[in-house]
Parts: sequence; structure tokens; C-alpha cells
Amino acid sequence: MKKIPVLLLLLFPLFLKAQQSSEIMQITKDSILQNEVLSIRENWLFSTGDNALWATKEFDDTKWMKGFNSLKIAPKDTSLKTVFNGIGWFRFHFHTDSTLTKMPLALTISHPGASAIYLDGLLIKQYGTFSNKGRHEYIDPDHSPVLILISDTGMHVLAVRYENYDILTSREKYENEYGGFKMNIAKADVAIDAYRSRVLSNTAILLTSGFIFLTLFVVHLVLFLFYRSDKSNLYFSLFNFGIALSIIMRYLIIIAQGVKFANFIGNLTYISTSVACAAISMLVNYLFGGNKIRPKIILLLCFVGMVSPYINYVYADYYYVGLVVICALEAAVLLSVAMYKKKPGSRIIGVGILFFVLFFGIVMSLAAINNGLTTDNPYLGGLLIGLSILAIFSVPLSMSSYLAWSFATVNKVLGEKLVQVEQLSKEAMEHQQEKQHLLESRKGELEKEVALRTTEVIYQKEQIEVQHEALKSEKKKSDELLLNILPAEVAEELKEKGQSKAQLFDDVSVLFTDFVNFTQMSEQLGAEELVAELHECFKAFDNIMEHNGLEKIKTIGDAYLAVSGIPVYNDRHAYNAIKAALEIITFMKERSRHTNTFEIRIGIHSGPLVAGIVGVKKFAYDIWGDTVNTASRMESTSEAGKINISEATYKLAINDFIFTYRGKIDAKHKGEIDMYFVDNIINK
Repeated sequence: MKKIPVLLLLLFPLFLKAQQSSEIMQITKDSILQNEVLSIRENWLFSTGDNALWATKEFDDTKWMKGFNSLKIAPKDTSLKTVFNGIGWFRFHFHTDSTLTKMPLALTISHPGASAIYLDGLLIKQYGTFSNKGRHEYIDPDHSPVLILISDTGMHVLAVRYENYDILTSREKYENEYGGFKMNIAKADVAIDAYRSRVLSNTAILLTSGFIFLTLFVVHLVLFLFYRSDKSNLYFSLFNFGIALSIIMRYLIIIAQGVKFANFIGNLTYISTSVACAAISMLVNYLFGGNKIRPKIILLLCFVGMVSPYINYVYADYYYVGLVVICALEAAVLLSVAMYKKKPGSRIIGVGILFFVLFFGIVMSLAAINNGLTTDNPYLGGLLIGLSILAIFSVPLSMSSYLAWSFATVNKVLGEKLVQVEQLSKEAMEHQQEKQHLLESRKGELEKEVALRTTEVIYQKEQIEVQHEALKSEKKKSDELLLNILPAEVAEELKEKGQSKAQLFDDVSVLFTDFVNFTQMSEQLGAEELVAELHECFKAFDNIMEHNGLEKIKTIGDAYLAVSGIPVYNDRHAYNAIKAALEIITFMKERSRHTNTFEIRIGIHSGPLVAGIVGVKKFAYDIWGDTVNTASRMESTSEAGKINISEATYKLAINDFIFTYRGKIDAKHKGEIDMYFVDNIINK
């Protein structure tokens, strides 16, 4: 079972009073932004049993019990089976206003069972499998985000079908654990970033630390195999092995979703911790202790610790706290006595090990007293993490320092022997003096070579500076080319980070143009004339887009796509898009007076979309979303020389232009949509 510090609450069967509006949670955009993560814990309605109709929004649940969704299971709880018999339904009523519609949200849930989550009767996510499908599978999603989008305001119902029969068969496992589930709601990007950050930080810290200790285990085991007379390397390698396995298994527990697998890994963690405790005891006794009975007692206690989870799961944690405290006190006492007696090397290795055992002894004692260590202070949490890392690595650092001191002592003795050898090697010294004389005779030649080499270096430096200026010129050209392809903000992000993250824009205006008589013109004009005419038109369009603050996305054949309001938001995006469209119509009419050119139709729609770069080669800034598709339908249902806009764009620019209402017109795959022609701008 994953041991995550949580608020453990007992589910009391309280009957709900009919239609108490004070118990309906009001969820708004401000409440989401203010709290970042809203915990959905209270005001759940609960009923034991299983019925598919309980997922529907219209189901009458006024007679259901009221309580919490976290079940605290105690061995003496005789009313458990009357409250929760292994499977049941939870329903949560909440109210939303217009600020929350179309805002991407995320639900996160954590539990040791199987669940199915419904929003207004629609299944949005299922974790694990239920017993009615055959053999059940219980997992813990560990607050992985599930994206939701609330499209309308008013009352909504969140229903959770939850199963956990292990509560009934293994109550002792849940005495201090939660048997139900925990659920939160947050903005989608906040929940995703938090989940990604937690996964990355756990991976970076735990796996890096684990493999460092595995490396130390291999190194010291090899040292012991080469020099078996010194058993300190053997004990220290076993200590590193136990710590490495504990850290790696802790990581596996965090990433594991299967409850049975997490329980299995958790039991193995007790074994690895016992190995580490036994090894540190043997190490300090080998180096600084003289008693042979005490290490055997510690070994016996560690063996009992290995099997304690299989004997009594409830008291295994308490036993391990006591075991670690005993080993920490033994190491602290032996090292303190050795340091007091000034035994060689005791202060070097003692500082690191004392810091380790004292720090973790205090932390584990506080954790046992407070049933876990939690803090809302990020600075205190960071300090605890930093001190934990220092404490973990203080032991290998002190041991390495001890080995360095040992080798330095040996080298000192060898140095004294070397002095005696030098006194007996006068002939070798005379030979060395002859070599020195030859070197001095070569001094003049070396100085000339140095001067020549200096001249060459100066010349090379001048050449490098010339190349540097050339590189700067090429960089300027590449920057100009990149800015011609991508928006300035996106190009800058791409240069700094090597990648650009796609962004969601809540409100922009998309402009589509298309030439009506393009096929007929292409038959009349040659290929070069056709391309030249397209170039002249699109070049003018580019200038119009830049003048009105629109971002050109791309051209597709004879179609032209641009967006107003990205990558920098502009609350006048609809006005700018329509103004640019009017200038295009004016340009095409003026050009048709002097040359045989195309007729054009234009469509504009406003709404949310996603913009960014996809791929790593020949990438381009592009946009996606239903807003783009609707803008394309506006263009396809327009007429030659006309600007056709949707009702969403009309509402944003109603006071700036003169429009003609076209009525409801059928758009492909969109149904009937209110459309308007833009007649002219209102002079202000």
C-alpha cells in the first residue's frame, strides 16, 4: 500500500436533509485560480450496493447518506459492513457559472481500489476492473489528471462507482490508511504541470541516488574481493546495497499503480532496510567496537524486521522505527566513544555517520509521533529534502574520506622510505643533474621556438576573429530568416529553449480567403503568369496583415489563412480581422480595374484555438481547433467580393461595422449557423 500522508476520515452515515442549498458547492473560475487545487472531500452522498442508474444526473439521491469519500477503517469498527460492504456509489452536487464554461479542467483521484467516474451521467474515466467483470484489479492512479470541459452553467453531478473488497478481508492493513478515495479539481495545465513535476522530480532524485549507492556497492565489494583482510569494505558495500534497494523500491512504489504490486514492493523495502541497519551496525562494531554479542542481537532484530510485515502489518512500521532508532543509537554511542578516545580515523568517518543516524533518527521519531511528516511551508519542505540528501550522502562521503586518509597514511610511510632510497641513489641524482645541464643548454633554442610559436598563435587569433565576424553575419541572416517564418515571440523561445510549447488561446479571430474563379483563371493564364498573379495578391495580403496586427499562418494553394490575437493577445482581434478583410476586398476591386485578376471571398470566425510548432524538421507555426474549421465554413459559404462572419465575430464587432444579417445557413458538418455580411466600417 502506498504510504502517502493523507487526512484519514471515518465515513459517518448521516442522512441528508432535502434540498439544502448551503451544501451545494459553488465552483467558479475565481475559486479555481485562487486555490489552484480544490479538494472535493465533503458533502458526498453515499449508498452501498451497485446500480447503473445512480450515474445519471436526474437520479433522486435525497435519501442517500451524507459523509466523506475517505474511509478510515479500524479493526474495532463493527459497523463497517453496514456502511460499506465492498462496493458503493458516491454522488457530489456542485454548481458552476459562466466563468467556468469552456475552461479546461482536470480531475485527479487517488485510491487503492477500482473506480468509474461519471460527470452528468457520462463516463469520463475508469481505473482498474470490477469484480462483476471476473477477476478484479485494484490500482492507485496517484492523482494522474483526467481532462474535463464543462460546457454549460448550472447544477452538475459527479458520480463515482467505487469498489474495494480488501477493506473487509484485511482490515488491519487499513487501520491507518484510507480505504476510500481522494479527489481534487484544478485547471488542466496546473494539474498536468504538478503531476509532471512530481514524476520528474521523483525520477531524478530517487533514481540518481539509488544508482549512486549501487555504484558504491559494486566499488566497495570489488575492493573487499581484492583485499579480504579488511571487512569494512564488505559491510559498507552491504549498507550501500540496502540503501540503494530501499530508494529504488520507493521509486517503484511511487510509479506503480497496481495495489498488489505496490504492497509486494513495500514488503521488500522492509528487507532492504533491515540489510542496511545490520550492515551499519556491523561496520561500526568492526571499526570501533569490541563486543561480539551486541552485533548478533542486532542481526537477530533485523531478521525479525524482515518478516514482521508478514506477521503483523499494523505494527511493522512501529517495529522498524524502533529498529532504526536502536541502530542509530548504537552507532552514535560507539562513534562518540571512539572520537573521545581519539582512535585513528574515528573523527573522519564518525562525522558523516553520526550526522546520518542522528538526522534520520530524529526524522523517523517525529514521523512516528505525528503519523507522518507533512508541511505547507515550501521553504521548510525544501530544507528537509536538502538535509535528507546531505544525510544520505554523508555516509559514503565520510567513508571515502576515511579510505583517503588510510591511503594517505600508507603514502606517508612510503615517503619516508623513499627518502632513504634517495640517499642511497647518488648516482641516479648525478645523472639527473646531467640531464638538467642539457636542458639549460637548450634554453636558447626553446626561447626561439616559443617566439615563433607566439607569432603563429597571434596570426591564428586574427583568423579566428575574422571567422567570428563571419559567423555573426551568418547568425544575423539566420535570425532574419527565422523571424520571416515564425512569430517573434515563438522564434525567441525556440532559440532559447530549443523547442516551442503549444499554447491555448481562449479568444482569437481566424481569417480565411479563397479565390472564386481560380480554376478558370488558371486555364486562361500560363503557369508563370498564374504564379506571378498569386504572388502579387499574397504580397499585398501580407502587408495588410502586418499593418493590422494579424499573424499570417500559411497559404494553401489559392487559400490564405491568418489569425488576429496571437501570439500576443489583443482584445480588438475581431475589429482588426474585419478591417484587414475590408482592405483585401478594396485591393482586389482596385486591381480588377487594371488587370484580369481573381474574385475573392472571405470568411471570419472568433473563438479558442491551439497554436504552436509540431515536428522537428521543416517546422512551421500552425493552428488547430474547431474555430479554424468554422472559419473555413464561413469562407466556403461566402460569396464573391463578400466578407462572411459568424455570430461570435459579429457580437465582438457589432459597434464598429455595418452588417447584413443572412439568416441561419447550413454549414458542412456544423449545422445551421447565423451568418452576416460585412458592408462597411462605421466612421468614428
